[in-house]
Order: sequence, then structure tokens, then C-alpha cells
Amino acid sequence: MDLSKEGYENVRAFQVQSYDDGGVDFWPDESYIQQFQRREFEPGDVAEIFHENTKGDPVHDRQQSRSTQRLSEPGMHHVLANVDADYAGSELVELPSNVELDADLGTVLDGRRTVRQYADDSLSKRDLATLLRYGVGVSATRSDGAGNAKQFRTYPSAGGLYPVELYPVVLDVDGLDSGLYYYSASEHGLRRLRTDDPELADDFADALITSDRLNLASAPVVFVMTGAFPRNKAKYGPRGYRYVLQESAHAAQNLLLVAEALGLGTVPAAAFRDRALNDVLDVDGVNEAVVYTVGAGHPASEVSAP
Repeated sequence: MDLSKEGYENVRAFQVQSYDDGGVDFWPDESYIQQFQRREFEPGDVAEIFHENTKGDPVHDRQQSRSTQRLSEPGMHHVLANVDADYAGSELVELPSNVELDADLGTVLDGRRTVRQYADDSLSKRDLATLLRYGVGVSATRSDGAGNAKQFRTYPSAGGLYPVELYPVVLDVDGLDSGLYYYSASEHGLRRLRTDDPELADDFADALITSDRLNLASAPVVFVMTGAFPRNKAKYGPRGYRYVLQESAHAAQNLLLVAEALGLGTVPAAAFRDRALNDVLDVDGVNEAVVYTVGAGHPASEVSAP
């Protein structure tokens, strides 16, 4: 949408107030399709305000240059990139490490489909380990030149900061207690967070937006991704928020393709109530917040969708 200089200034100047009911309702009697059909810019369009304020420009370039220079000092990048979620005190559940993945890439790409309904079959612990290892795990470790080990993941990350965190919600996996875990990529293991909580399954289901066509809670495992935004903003400022969202998509696509190679089905979805799902994970929704989910399991049938 083209805006005049005055229009851009209005977007920059507009302040969106957040209320306890979830935000400001500027079009209480309009649907999103009606707003689209009008094809008019209206003050208060949060998406346009966000996009305008995260564009690259000379001011952003200067600020990022200073941050990059600071992060180039010995050890600084290592410190920022290794600010993991604070779960070191939680029990580490080891996963099989001798997992292999051997599949033709073209076949996997052509075969991937979205699967919204799952069989009652449980997922094996080995399949879960394979999904995590090749989907979001560590692919290489090298020295950063300052005596620190720098780990690389199987997906790209702006600046190698890896702000996307992954929380598997285990509902039916052989050899694992049902509950909430945190995947520690550096250890290729699961940190146990909520596995002795009879209310977790209901809390998780209540946080999802379900329909006859989609019920994430029917999958034996759901990977919930969060963004640790300050990790990226320290280098890229507000634009770093975009990079977190992009990274979650990189990681999700890996999970989808690995699952297809294993003969499993997946569904990527943002069908959740943010505040409720943040509460399930016990993250504050500001410094760390849910951005994406991927359900995985054995398809209920061969019928699937693009």
C-alpha cells in the first residue's frame, strides 16, 4: 500500500494502547475481509505500524553497525548467542543420539502435505529424537577464534543468535512421561518442566483454537516455538523481531521435512490463544513469547491437504 510522506509520519507517530481485553478494537463491526475490500489505510492498523517501524533505513544501519562492532569483541557474540532459557536445574531426559536420516530430498519435498488428523498410535522416542536432532539440533561445532565453541543448528539464524526456543508438549510418546519439556539443542536432551501436572493437558487444549478440521491436541507431540526477542534486538533493534518470526519458519520447515522423511504427518499452525499458551509455558509474553506450533504424529489416513 502506497502512503504519502504525511501518511508515513502518521504511522510512525501513532501509538497503540494495549488494554487488558487484548487490544484496541478499531473496527468493532467489520470483518478483516471488509477492511481488505475497502483498500484504505486507517490510523491504527497495527500490522502497518509494525512493518513501517521495522524497515531498514540509515538510522537503523548506524545503530546496527555500532551493535555489530560491540559484538565483534572477543567473547561477546558467544555470550549473547548462548543465553539459553534458564532450565539448567531441571532434570535432563536423554534422547537417542545415534539417529540417522536417509531420504531423497526431491521425494520428501514433493510428498510433504499438511496432516490435520492423527491416528491413536503413539510416537516412538527414536522418531522424536530424530525430529529434534535433524529439525532443530546442532549440526556442527567450531571455534570462534576466541577460545569458545560456536554451535551451528540445522536451520539458519540471523547473526547466529538462535532466539527461537522449542518446547515439546508430549502427549503420547513411548518411553516419555506426558507433559511439557524444553529441548536443549546443545545437549540433545529434554529438560523436564511439567510432567507431573494433571491439569497440563486441559490447560494446553484450552489454549488452542480447534475446529472439526484441526485439533493440535490430537497429535502425540506438539512443538511450541517461542521467540526470545531481546537476544535479536540487542544486535538488530526492532527489526530483530522480524528475524525471529522468519527463523521460526525456517525451523518449522525443517521439522515438516524430517517428519515426511520418517513417514510421519505434521501440521504447522498459529491457531492458539497467545496469552493462554504463554501461561502454559510460563513465559512472560514480552521478553519471550509463543510464535508458532507444529504438531506431529502418524496420520489418521492418507487424506491430507497442501
